Amino acid sequence: MRTTSFAPTSIFAGRRPALRDVLQAVARLWHVLGNRRKTARLTELTDNQLADIGLTRVELRDALSASLLQDPSGALTIAARNRAALFYREARR
Repeated sequence: MRTTSFAPTSIFAGRRPALRDVLQAVARLWHVLGNRRKTARLTELTDNQLADIGLTRVELRDALSASLLQDPSGALTIAARNRAALFYREARR
């Protein structure tokens, strides 16, 4: 699952602004729902597998309990990066 920003504006260039805005909203919703499905599949992993990618079951649950229109991948990326930073900070001591 990628968490890079999604910018579908290039395929809508030259269209009327109202139509472009609607199409962008639909594309964004499709993208968010796809990320929610992928995040939901992470719940099938064991705790050890989740730890390997820097996540916990609680973080998954929290990300999926957010609004249906909110992309959970951003929250999971931040959680995994924070855990990695903490690990490396403690390893340097």
